[in-house]
Amino acid sequence: MPNQAKTTAAAIAPMSLLPPELAVSVGCRQSYLCREVTDKGLWAVIPATLASGRLTGVIVEHGVLPIRPGREAEFEAAFATARPLIAAQPGFQGISMSRSIESPNLYLLLVQWDSVESHTEGFRKSPEFAQWRELLHEFYESPPVIEHFAAIG
Repeated sequence: MPNQAKTTAAAIAPMSLLPPELAVSVGCRQSYLCREVTDKGLWAVIPATLASGRLTGVIVEHGVLPIRPGREAEFEAAFATARPLIAAQPGFQGISMSRSIESPNLYLLLVQWDSVESHTEGFRKSPEFAQWRELLHEFYESPPVIEHFAAIG
């Protein structure tokens, strides 16, 4: 891992998105990914993982979800209900939702897909996406920022 800014805290976050051998390779317990919170509040491991080529051929949807303050517990319960809707989609490979330590109403959604089209043409045009929206979109303080990433290494 490249040199990082001064570490101020460390935490372990569940990351079912990544294979257990990858979690172990970055020095964490199986099925968990170490998250180092630096003085800039950056995720240090995910970019390094993508750059390592270990997720080559996989598209990672990265969503930053700002949730209305005070509704976090409701959102988490709704996400647990919505999760099977996306997990059943063709091209779906894995999902992880993490909550920000510094901003408790901010969540990071990572979804692993076979292709961008599996998300944009498949899931987003499916009846299940309408159900997903019905369950989750009322909790958004502002529209989520969604981007797709592919490994370059």
